[in-house]
Amino acid sequence: MRRLVAGSFLLLSTVVVGLLPSAADAFGRRRGCCESCVPTCGAECAPVCAPVAPVAPPAPTFEERKVTYMKPVWRDKTIEEVVVRCVPREEKFAYEVCVPAMREEKRTVAVCRPVMREVETVTKVAVPVRSVEHRKVMVNVPVQREVPYTYEVAVPRYREVPRKVSYCTYETRTVEATVPVCHVVPETCTDACGRCYTSCRTVVDYVKTTRNVCVPVMAEREVTVRECYYERETRKGVRTVCEYRQEERDVEVPVCHVEYRDVTCKRMVCENVTENREMTFQVCEYRREKREGSRTVVDRVPEKVTRNVKVCEYEAVTETVRVPVCAVSCSSGCDTGCDSGRHGLFGRRGGCR
Repeated sequence: MRRLVAGSFLLLSTVVVGLLPSAADAFGRRRGCCESCVPTCGAECAPVCAPVAPVAPPAPTFEERKVTYMKPVWRDKTIEEVVVRCVPREEKFAYEVCVPAMREEKRTVAVCRPVMREVETVTKVAVPVRSVEHRKVMVNVPVQREVPYTYEVAVPRYREVPRKVSYCTYETRTVEATVPVCHVVPETCTDACGRCYTSCRTVVDYVKTTRNVCVPVMAEREVTVRECYYERETRKGVRTVCEYRQEERDVEVPVCHVEYRDVTCKRMVCENVTENREMTFQVCEYRREKREGSRTVVDRVPEKVTRNVKVCEYEAVTETVRVPVCAVSCSSGCDTGCDSGRHGLFGRRGGCR
Protein backbone atom coordinates (compact mmCIF):
# COMPACT_ATOMS: atom_id res chain seq x y z
CA MET A 1 0.00 0.00 0.00
CA ARG A 2 2.86 2.39 0.82
CA ARG A 3 4.51 1.63 -2.52
CA LEU A 4 1.25 2.39 -4.37
CA VAL A 5 0.87 5.76 -2.60
CA ALA A 6 4.52 6.68 -3.27
CA GLY A 7 4.16 5.80 -6.96
CA SER A 8 0.97 7.86 -7.32
CA PHE A 9 2.62 10.89 -5.66
CA LEU A 10 5.67 10.61 -7.98
CA LEU A 11 3.43 10.43 -11.07
CA LEU A 12 1.45 13.51 -10.02
CA SER A 13 4.67 15.46 -9.32
CA THR A 14 6.05 14.62 -12.77
CA VAL A 15 2.88 15.83 -14.53
CA VAL A 16 2.80 19.11 -12.57
CA VAL A 17 6.48 19.82 -13.26
CA GLY A 18 5.94 19.24 -16.98
CA LEU A 19 3.01 21.64 -17.07
CA LEU A 20 4.80 24.45 -15.22
CA PRO A 21 6.49 27.22 -17.26
CA SER A 22 10.16 28.16 -16.95
CA ALA A 23 11.64 29.63 -13.76
CA ALA A 24 11.49 33.16 -15.02
CA ASP A 25 7.86 32.83 -16.14
CA ALA A 26 6.80 31.32 -12.85
CA PHE A 27 7.52 34.52 -11.00
CA GLY A 28 6.51 36.79 -13.91
CA ARG A 29 9.62 38.75 -14.81
CA ARG A 30 8.78 42.35 -14.25
CA ARG A 31 9.87 44.67 -17.03
CA GLY A 32 12.68 42.44 -18.21
CA CYS A 33 13.66 41.22 -21.66
CA CYS A 34 14.25 37.59 -22.39
CA GLU A 35 17.15 36.24 -24.38
CA SER A 36 15.06 36.20 -27.58
CA CYS A 37 14.39 39.92 -27.37
CA VAL A 38 17.99 41.07 -26.88
CA PRO A 39 19.34 40.59 -30.42
CA THR A 40 16.16 41.93 -32.02
CA CYS A 41 15.50 45.09 -30.09
CA GLY A 42 18.37 45.50 -27.71
CA ALA A 43 19.72 48.90 -28.73
CA GLU A 44 16.67 50.19 -30.57
CA CYS A 45 14.37 49.57 -27.61
CA ALA A 46 16.45 51.47 -25.08
CA PRO A 47 15.15 54.98 -25.87
CA VAL A 48 11.64 53.76 -26.43
CA CYS A 49 11.19 52.10 -22.99
CA ALA A 50 8.94 54.82 -21.69
CA PRO A 51 5.65 53.78 -20.07
CA VAL A 52 2.75 53.48 -22.51
CA ALA A 53 -0.95 52.84 -22.12
CA PRO A 54 -1.88 49.26 -21.14
CA VAL A 55 -2.87 46.94 -23.94
CA ALA A 56 -5.40 44.11 -23.53
CA PRO A 57 -3.58 40.74 -23.31
CA PRO A 58 -4.08 38.33 -26.17
CA ALA A 59 -6.03 35.13 -25.65
CA PRO A 60 -3.82 32.16 -24.61
CA THR A 61 -3.09 29.42 -27.09
CA PHE A 62 -2.73 25.73 -26.35
CA GLU A 63 -0.16 23.34 -27.71
CA GLU A 64 0.31 19.61 -27.33
CA ARG A 65 3.37 18.29 -25.51
CA LYS A 66 4.62 14.82 -24.75
CA VAL A 67 5.17 14.06 -21.04
CA THR A 68 7.03 11.01 -19.78
CA TYR A 69 6.48 9.82 -16.20
CA MET A 70 6.92 6.68 -14.13
CA LYS A 71 3.67 4.77 -13.68
CA PRO A 72 3.35 2.19 -10.87
CA VAL A 73 2.19 -1.23 -12.05
CA TRP A 74 1.23 -4.08 -9.71
CA ARG A 75 2.32 -7.50 -10.93
CA ASP A 76 2.09 -11.01 -9.51
CA LYS A 77 5.42 -12.55 -8.54
CA THR A 78 6.22 -16.01 -7.26
CA ILE A 79 8.82 -16.11 -4.47
CA GLU A 80 10.34 -18.84 -2.34
CA GLU A 81 10.93 -18.46 1.38
CA VAL A 82 12.05 -20.72 4.18
CA VAL A 83 9.41 -21.44 6.82
CA VAL A 84 10.25 -23.17 10.10
CA ARG A 85 7.55 -25.69 11.00
CA CYS A 86 7.21 -27.24 14.47
CA VAL A 87 6.73 -31.03 14.30
CA PRO A 88 5.79 -32.76 17.60
CA ARG A 89 7.03 -36.30 18.30
CA GLU A 90 6.96 -38.73 21.21
CA GLU A 91 10.31 -39.44 22.91
CA LYS A 92 11.01 -42.03 25.58
CA PHE A 93 13.40 -41.25 28.42
CA ALA A 94 14.63 -42.92 31.63
CA TYR A 95 14.61 -41.28 35.05
CA GLU A 96 15.20 -42.23 38.69
CA VAL A 97 12.84 -41.71 41.61
CA CYS A 98 13.26 -42.07 45.39
CA VAL A 99 10.66 -44.49 46.80
CA PRO A 100 10.08 -44.31 50.60
CA ALA A 101 10.20 -47.66 52.45
CA MET A 102 9.15 -48.01 56.11
CA ARG A 103 10.80 -50.56 58.44
CA GLU A 104 10.85 -51.24 62.19
CA GLU A 105 14.10 -50.87 64.11
CA LYS A 106 14.77 -51.59 67.80
CA ARG A 107 16.97 -49.13 69.64
CA THR A 108 18.19 -48.73 73.23
CA VAL A 109 17.55 -45.24 74.52
CA ALA A 110 18.23 -43.54 77.86
CA VAL A 111 15.06 -42.36 79.60
CA CYS A 112 14.89 -40.01 82.58
CA ARG A 113 12.39 -41.13 85.21
CA PRO A 114 11.41 -38.75 88.05
CA VAL A 115 11.87 -40.20 91.60
CA MET A 116 10.48 -38.42 94.69
CA ARG A 117 12.39 -38.69 98.02
CA GLU A 118 12.31 -36.96 101.41
CA VAL A 119 15.25 -34.74 102.40
CA GLU A 120 15.93 -33.01 105.76
CA THR A 121 17.09 -29.42 105.51
CA VAL A 122 18.01 -26.71 108.00
CA THR A 123 16.25 -23.44 107.30
CA LYS A 124 16.51 -20.06 108.98
CA VAL A 125 13.09 -18.83 110.10
CA ALA A 126 12.25 -15.28 111.17
CA VAL A 127 10.54 -15.47 114.58
CA PRO A 128 8.87 -12.31 115.96
CA VAL A 129 9.87 -11.44 119.56
CA ARG A 130 7.70 -8.95 121.44
CA SER A 131 8.92 -6.90 124.46
CA VAL A 132 8.01 -3.76 126.41
CA GLU A 133 10.37 -0.81 126.58
CA HIS A 134 10.23 2.30 128.78
CA ARG A 135 10.73 5.50 126.79
CA LYS A 136 10.55 9.20 127.60
CA VAL A 137 8.32 11.22 125.31
CA MET A 138 7.23 14.85 125.13
CA VAL A 139 3.45 15.23 125.48
CA ASN A 140 1.33 18.31 124.84
CA VAL A 141 -1.00 18.73 127.84
CA PRO A 142 -4.08 20.95 127.24
CA VAL A 143 -4.64 23.69 129.89
CA GLN A 144 -7.96 25.60 129.87
CA ARG A 145 -8.47 29.10 131.27
CA GLU A 146 -11.21 31.73 131.13
CA VAL A 147 -10.54 34.99 129.30
CA PRO A 148 -12.94 38.04 129.42
CA TYR A 149 -13.74 39.77 126.09
CA THR A 150 -16.20 42.36 124.66
CA TYR A 151 -18.42 41.88 121.62
CA GLU A 152 -21.21 43.73 119.76
CA VAL A 153 -24.66 42.37 119.07
CA ALA A 154 -27.59 43.69 116.96
CA VAL A 155 -30.67 43.96 119.23
CA PRO A 156 -34.03 44.07 117.37
CA ARG A 157 -36.39 46.96 118.28
CA TYR A 158 -39.98 47.61 117.12
CA ARG A 159 -41.72 50.90 116.42
CA GLU A 160 -45.04 51.95 114.88
CA VAL A 161 -44.79 53.87 111.58
CA PRO A 162 -47.74 55.33 109.61
CA ARG A 163 -47.82 54.38 105.91
CA LYS A 164 -50.15 54.89 102.96
CA VAL A 165 -51.37 51.76 101.17
CA SER A 166 -53.50 51.32 98.05
CA TYR A 167 -56.51 49.08 98.09
CA CYS A 168 -59.23 48.15 95.60
CA THR A 169 -63.00 48.35 96.13
CA TYR A 170 -65.73 47.30 93.72
CA GLU A 171 -68.82 49.30 92.74
CA THR A 172 -71.88 47.86 91.08
CA ARG A 173 -73.02 49.87 88.04
CA THR A 174 -75.95 49.44 85.64
CA VAL A 175 -74.89 49.27 81.97
CA GLU A 176 -77.08 49.20 78.87
CA ALA A 177 -76.21 46.54 76.24
CA THR A 178 -77.70 45.16 73.03
CA VAL A 179 -78.05 41.40 72.97
CA PRO A 180 -79.24 39.09 70.14
CA VAL A 181 -82.53 37.21 70.80
CA CYS A 182 -83.55 34.22 68.64
CA HIS A 183 -87.21 33.22 68.19
CA VAL A 184 -89.11 31.03 65.69
CA VAL A 185 -91.62 32.67 63.30
CA PRO A 186 -94.11 30.61 61.19
CA GLU A 187 -93.92 31.40 57.47
CA THR A 188 -96.23 30.37 54.59
CA CYS A 189 -94.39 29.10 51.49
CA THR A 190 -95.41 27.67 48.10
CA ASP A 191 -93.73 24.64 46.62
CA ALA A 192 -93.04 23.91 42.92
CA CYS A 193 -96.54 22.42 42.43
CA GLY A 194 -98.29 25.54 43.77
CA ARG A 195 -99.25 24.03 47.10
CA CYS A 196 -98.99 26.13 50.24
CA TYR A 197 -97.26 24.93 53.37
CA THR A 198 -96.13 26.50 56.65
CA SER A 199 -92.51 26.32 57.81
CA CYS A 200 -90.74 27.68 60.89
CA ARG A 201 -87.89 30.13 60.38
CA THR A 202 -85.48 31.36 63.06
CA VAL A 203 -85.30 35.13 63.33
CA VAL A 204 -82.61 37.00 65.29
CA ASP A 205 -83.63 40.32 66.88
CA TYR A 206 -81.36 42.70 68.77
CA VAL A 207 -82.94 43.87 72.06
CA LYS A 208 -81.62 46.58 74.40
CA THR A 209 -81.28 45.47 78.02
CA THR A 210 -79.54 46.50 81.23
CA ARG A 211 -77.10 44.50 83.35
CA ASN A 212 -75.06 45.03 86.52
CA VAL A 213 -71.26 45.29 86.21
CA CYS A 214 -68.69 45.31 89.05
CA VAL A 215 -66.11 48.06 88.46
CA PRO A 216 -62.86 48.13 90.51
CA VAL A 217 -62.11 51.45 92.20
CA MET A 218 -58.60 52.18 93.54
CA ALA A 219 -58.28 54.17 96.82
CA GLU A 220 -55.59 55.03 99.41
CA ARG A 221 -55.70 54.91 103.19
CA GLU A 222 -53.25 55.46 106.04
CA VAL A 223 -52.33 52.48 108.24
CA THR A 224 -49.95 51.98 111.18
CA VAL A 225 -47.26 49.33 110.64
CA ARG A 226 -44.88 47.77 113.19
CA GLU A 227 -41.34 48.30 111.82
CA CYS A 228 -38.38 46.25 113.06
CA TYR A 229 -34.95 47.89 113.27
CA TYR A 230 -31.66 46.84 114.88
CA GLU A 231 -29.51 48.69 117.41
CA ARG A 232 -25.84 47.80 118.02
CA GLU A 233 -25.06 47.06 121.65
CA THR A 234 -21.66 46.33 123.29
CA ARG A 235 -21.62 43.44 125.75
CA LYS A 236 -18.98 41.67 127.90
CA GLY A 237 -18.48 37.93 128.07
CA VAL A 238 -16.08 35.22 129.23
CA ARG A 239 -14.75 32.45 126.98
CA THR A 240 -12.62 29.38 127.68
CA VAL A 241 -9.25 29.28 125.91
CA CYS A 242 -7.32 25.99 125.55
CA GLU A 243 -3.55 26.24 125.64
CA TYR A 244 -0.95 23.48 125.37
CA ARG A 245 2.19 23.00 127.43
CA GLN A 246 4.82 20.32 126.92
CA GLU A 247 5.53 17.74 129.61
CA GLU A 248 8.02 14.89 129.67
CA ARG A 249 6.51 11.53 130.56
CA ASP A 250 7.77 7.97 130.94
CA VAL A 251 5.63 5.60 128.85
CA GLU A 252 5.76 1.87 128.04
CA VAL A 253 6.00 1.07 124.35
CA PRO A 254 5.47 -2.47 122.95
CA VAL A 255 8.36 -3.32 120.61
CA CYS A 256 8.45 -6.23 118.15
CA HIS A 257 11.72 -7.38 116.59
CA VAL A 258 12.61 -10.40 114.45
CA GLU A 259 15.08 -13.10 115.39
CA TYR A 260 16.40 -15.71 112.90
CA ARG A 261 16.54 -19.26 114.22
CA ASP A 262 17.67 -22.55 112.63
CA VAL A 263 14.74 -24.92 112.11
CA THR A 264 15.05 -28.50 110.84
CA CYS A 265 12.33 -29.39 108.32
CA LYS A 266 11.65 -32.05 105.71
CA ARG A 267 10.79 -31.53 102.05
CA MET A 268 10.16 -33.69 99.02
CA VAL A 269 12.82 -33.54 96.29
CA CYS A 270 12.25 -34.74 92.73
CA GLU A 271 15.31 -36.40 91.16
CA ASN A 272 15.68 -37.74 87.62
CA VAL A 273 17.01 -41.27 87.34
CA THR A 274 18.40 -42.39 83.97
CA GLU A 275 17.26 -45.82 82.74
CA ASN A 276 18.01 -47.71 79.52
CA ARG A 277 14.97 -48.90 77.63
CA GLU A 278 14.57 -50.83 74.38
CA MET A 279 12.08 -49.13 72.06
CA THR A 280 10.83 -49.82 68.55
CA PHE A 281 10.93 -47.00 66.01
CA GLN A 282 9.54 -46.67 62.49
CA VAL A 283 12.44 -45.79 60.19
CA CYS A 284 11.82 -44.37 56.71
CA GLU A 285 14.42 -45.19 54.07
CA TYR A 286 14.55 -44.11 50.44
CA ARG A 287 15.69 -46.40 47.66
CA ARG A 288 16.34 -45.32 44.09
CA GLU A 289 14.31 -46.91 41.28
CA LYS A 290 14.75 -46.53 37.52
CA ARG A 291 11.61 -45.81 35.52
CA GLU A 292 10.79 -45.03 31.90
CA GLY A 293 8.47 -42.34 30.62
CA SER A 294 7.47 -40.61 27.40
CA ARG A 295 7.34 -36.92 26.59
CA THR A 296 6.42 -34.78 23.60
CA VAL A 297 9.36 -33.07 21.87
CA VAL A 298 8.88 -30.37 19.21
CA ASP A 299 11.40 -30.37 16.33
CA ARG A 300 11.92 -27.25 14.20
CA VAL A 301 11.97 -28.36 10.55
CA PRO A 302 12.91 -25.73 7.90
CA GLU A 303 10.81 -25.98 4.74
CA LYS A 304 10.81 -24.03 1.45
CA VAL A 305 7.42 -22.58 0.54
CA THR A 306 6.41 -20.96 -2.75
CA ARG A 307 4.09 -17.96 -2.48
CA ASN A 308 2.46 -15.50 -4.92
CA VAL A 309 2.86 -11.85 -3.83
CA LYS A 310 1.97 -8.48 -5.34
CA VAL A 311 5.02 -6.41 -6.41
CA CYS A 312 4.89 -2.75 -7.41
CA GLU A 313 7.07 -1.89 -10.40
CA TYR A 314 7.47 1.38 -12.27
CA GLU A 315 7.47 1.72 -16.05
CA ALA A 316 7.97 4.81 -18.21
CA VAL A 317 4.76 6.04 -19.87
CA THR A 318 4.62 8.84 -22.47
CA GLU A 319 1.39 10.80 -22.84
CA THR A 320 0.36 13.84 -24.86
CA VAL A 321 -1.08 16.75 -22.83
CA ARG A 322 -2.33 20.23 -23.77
CA VAL A 323 -0.68 23.19 -22.06
CA PRO A 324 -1.44 26.96 -22.44
CA VAL A 325 1.24 29.03 -24.25
CA CYS A 326 1.48 32.88 -24.38
CA ALA A 327 2.24 34.54 -27.76
CA VAL A 328 5.67 36.24 -28.18
CA SER A 329 5.73 39.67 -29.87
CA CYS A 330 8.58 42.18 -30.10
CA SER A 331 7.10 44.52 -32.76
CA SER A 332 6.28 47.27 -30.23
CA GLY A 333 9.75 47.34 -28.72
CA CYS A 334 10.62 46.69 -25.07
CA ASP A 335 8.23 49.21 -23.59
CA THR A 336 6.07 46.42 -22.18
CA GLY A 337 8.82 43.88 -21.60
CA CYS A 338 8.37 42.32 -25.07
CA ASP A 339 4.90 41.06 -24.14
CA SER A 340 1.93 42.97 -22.79
CA GLY A 341 0.01 39.86 -21.79
CA ARG A 342 0.10 37.91 -18.50
CA HIS A 343 2.98 35.46 -18.15
CA GLY A 344 4.20 33.06 -15.56
CA LEU A 345 2.35 30.97 -13.07
CA PHE A 346 0.80 33.96 -11.28
CA GLY A 347 -0.01 35.92 -14.48
CA ARG A 348 2.26 38.92 -13.83
CA ARG A 349 2.72 41.69 -16.39
CA GLY A 350 5.97 42.91 -17.85
CA GLY A 351 7.67 39.57 -18.44
CA CYS A 352 9.21 37.99 -21.56
CA ARG A 353 9.30 34.41 -22.61
